[in-house]
Amino acid sequence: LVGNLFIGIAFLAIVTCWSQNRLHLKEYIGNNQLHDIGKLLFGFCILWAYMFWAQYLVIWYGDLPEETMFIAHRMRGIWAPVAWTVFSLAFLIPFIVLLSRNIKMNTLWLTSVAVAVMVGMWLERFILVSPSLWKGDALPLGLLEALITIGMGALFLFFYTSFLQLFPVIPISDTRLSKLTTPL
Repeated sequence: LVGNLFIGIAFLAIVTCWSQNRLHLKEYIGNNQLHDIGKLLFGFCILWAYMFWAQYLVIWYGDLPEETMFIAHRMRGIWAPVAWTVFSLAFLIPFIVLLSRNIKMNTLWLTSVAVAVMVGMWLERFILVSPSLWKGDALPLGLLEALITIGMGALFLFFYTSFLQLFPVIPISDTRLSKLTTPL
């Protein structure tokens, strides 16, 4: 659940930065909104790491051998670089980069961090499933997996942009919005 919320906040950051530049919504999406989304992304980065640590701590402290193999298999051998990449992309990089207030308000930096988070979380999903099914000597991460991901992402973006074309992005009939945008 926390990982999915983390991905959702990262997607929100990407869409907000894209909307500000491409849909010319700079008067509605300012630095304060970008800063708030950056703080949310930073908070979920910490929450995801906490949940990751809590899962590991229970397995280690409980000395549960049937659960230990699940973690050990993913932290050794060919899967170790993927596990460390997940940790770096989903926690280390966002934690260090999003400490800065200016970076949280910069659309390029915020988008870059959000994309890194989404790639890291995609790899986390991959490493949760694939080691249980794969018995080969090399990582099963190749062109087919990349094409499937790109295809599903393109299909999602098609439906998302189709929705944006049918319905207004800004609630134009909201009377409170017109009061906020008129000069004093």
